[in-house]
Amino acid sequence: MIRARTNLATLLCVGTAALSAAVAPGPGAHANGPDDMTRVMHEVDASCDYGAAEVAARLGGFYTNFWPNGVVPYEFVTGSTDSIPVDTANNRGWTRILSDVTFSIPGTGAQLSSPTGFPRTWAMFDIVRCTGSTNNDNLDMKIIGGTLNAGETAWVTVRVVPPVGPTFTAEPPSSNVKFFITRSVSEENQTRFETATTRWEEVADLDLRPKQGADADYIQVSNFNKNSVLSDVGHGSGARTIVMNAWTSRRTITHELGHALGVKHEHQRPDRNSYVSIDTTKSTPRGDNNYLVDNTMTIYPNLTYDYGSIMHYREDTFLITGATPPVITVLDPAAAAIWQTTMGTVDSLSYWDKKTMSFMYPESNWRFLREDTPSGTKNGGFLTPWNNFSTAYSGTPSGGRLIVAHPDDYIVRGVYSKAMTIEAPQGGVTIKAE
Repeated sequence: MIRARTNLATLLCVGTAALSAAVAPGPGAHANGPDDMTRVMHEVDASCDYGAAEVAARLGGFYTNFWPNGVVPYEFVTGSTDSIPVDTANNRGWTRILSDVTFSIPGTGAQLSSPTGFPRTWAMFDIVRCTGSTNNDNLDMKIIGGTLNAGETAWVTVRVVPPVGPTFTAEPPSSNVKFFITRSVSEENQTRFETATTRWEEVADLDLRPKQGADADYIQVSNFNKNSVLSDVGHGSGARTIVMNAWTSRRTITHELGHALGVKHEHQRPDRNSYVSIDTTKSTPRGDNNYLVDNTMTIYPNLTYDYGSIMHYREDTFLITGATPPVITVLDPAAAAIWQTTMGTVDSLSYWDKKTMSFMYPESNWRFLREDTPSGTKNGGFLTPWNNFSTAYSGTPSGGRLIVAHPDDYIVRGVYSKAMTIEAPQGGVTIKAE
């Protein structure tokens, strides 16, 4: 028989799960409500399964190059003299000739004004520099106010960074002077990034912190004209570069951080064609690689699809100008009624965003079990789970958590009295007395 002594071992079904027993629970059994149904089992067979409502959300895939011990150093690019690449054909230039810009000094800052407006990718708190100036070269100037809409008479106010030190000197317009946005990350945008790091730290055993002298591997964060991880997803040797443009979008920063931690796009998982169709003829060239099916990723969980993941794109991401959306079409009519126009827009971590990240970077006393684990190393880790219940039970520390990662039946015998939580995140798990 399987015996879980009252108040010592629990079987935890996450979400709106149905917990059944072959015989009635003993006197120690209890339920904590529909959203966290937990019962202490006493001398009974137990199973943990889910109804249809629970399979509404799942995370996509990830790479297996996790950051060691969950420590993720980062540093910001500051004091940069590198200009952001120019794309004047689409009015996305990051430079502007001074012959079209008046440079004056109203009060506390310098004012740049233009009858044709500024490139739409200029943003508040960007760091500006100029070249070819008689008196103002090599000054870091932060945009602190103004109108930034291209195509209108526009002006911006910039202030020297830091505010104490060099000052501006007025000078007449000159065709030799160009203004440009640098790769430096302003203090305001550094704060936005650090706020986003806490969202992942709150759900996993992660420590995202400023780079220290001995840190050889780290994330470098740079201002740029797009949002992307320029190196491989997850941990790697040296700097892994995150470039950002949409600093005011907490969702976008969180999304790019997810990549840096090892998570891939939901819509690139190998089985995505069962859930969505993607019309790449409507996508810009930048969308090509971001819409390819990625057969190298590891998927967990693998029972359904998470339209609500923060790692999913909107229906019109990378849509060609003038094309009619969507690029991404949800295939299931019931899911489409909920997610077609909302996927990729929700500024929150989905249930499986949180759960899977917590498994990628688990607490020190968590262990994993999956019976269909292939041959190879098995040490109770998320990627190397045990495939035998007795071994998994013995190897899980007292007071720890044993996660049964995949639906399966386990036939066991003996007395199991060690205090631990047994979790079946995907449901469909039965632990049955021999």
